[in-house]
Amino acid sequence: MTPADTTDPRPVDVVYCGGCNPEIDRGAIAREIEPAGGDKTVLLSGCARACASDHQLVDETAGIIVAGRLVDGVPTAPADIPAAIARRLEE
Repeated sequence: MTPADTTDPRPVDVVYCGGCNPEIDRGAIAREIEPAGGDKTVLLSGCARACASDHQLVDETAGIIVAGRLVDGVPTAPADIPAAIARRLEE
């Protein structure tokens, strides 16, 4: 019997906030993130308080910041957030 492979095949790290005041479904968004080349980080906060990114809405060195309905500081409809993340992952 071989052990199950428990590694995540995606080279995308997701950092979550505590989820105290979510405006978006963080889990659903994270499940839709597609694999991307290189080491990438998505800082996924449920509201504009942006706790996952230490309250930063935009930071070129931190990764992709999702803060409620904002992606890297740009207002984004919740249904469009996974696509916006995918575009940023391709950059």
